[in-house]
Amino acid sequence: MLRLCGHNSRVELYTQEELAQYLKLHPATLARWRLASRGPAWIEVGGQFRYRREDVESWLAEHTKGNGESA
Repeated sequence: MLRLCGHNSRVELYTQEELAQYLKLHPATLARWRLASRGPAWIEVGGQFRYRREDVESWLAEHTKGNGESA
């Protein structure tokens, strides 16, 4: 994971391959999601796609089903 440090902030970026490994998906799945405007938000840096950690965590939270409690 790449960490970019700026003025009073730090941005952690996943490559497509790193995020695919983290989510246990094939990298092509993320590419298809981008083409369909699905999945976590991404940014393009020098022709390469990157995913901010905060965007990935937010997307995962939005797509969490159930509350983890047993009935």
